[in-house]
Amino acid sequence: MNRPPETYTEAEVESLQKACGRPQYPTNARARALLGLLYGTGLRISEALDLTPGDVDVEQRAVYVRRGKGGKHRHVGLPARHLPALDVWLKARQKLGLNGVHPLFCTLAGRRMDASYIRQLLPRLGRKAGMAKRVHAHAFRHSLAADMASEMVPLTVIKRALGHSNIAITDRYIDHVRPDNVIEAMAAR
Repeated sequence: MNRPPETYTEAEVESLQKACGRPQYPTNARARALLGLLYGTGLRISEALDLTPGDVDVEQRAVYVRRGKGGKHRHVGLPARHLPALDVWLKARQKLGLNGVHPLFCTLAGRRMDASYIRQLLPRLGRKAGMAKRVHAHAFRHSLAADMASEMVPLTVIKRALGHSNIAITDRYIDHVRPDNVIEAMAAR
């Protein structure tokens, strides 16, 4: 029997962020901010790594994705609870002399981070946090979709948040990450 894909709870994401280490170190601050952004927005890792500081409007709690899948752009929201970690990273960037020309999530020298670095970092953080689940970037998208579906957010809004090209893809995606909806509804009969 196939199991549904991994999703993370808020508490699990917090434990992953704590596993990053003390936020006064720039690489730890960057990792904490990236985890919060992935979980809060459901961006693909490539979309997150393509962001510039100008793509994030902290006041409006909005993120502008310039280069989504298929070259599409979109706006997504960023929950307020993820702003403090992002703020710590933004201040660390300033101290490092990084400006708006450099990607939002960049190396300490200002170069674009490679997705393979994140793919290696996440399982390491998962082990450090003691998580039994597989920890990978796409599961943050699964988590956002599952959470939004549980909150009864309209499918059209979830489609736009995830950057899917049509609603049928989003419907299949939700069915894939939240089969428990069917199980719960039938078991309650």
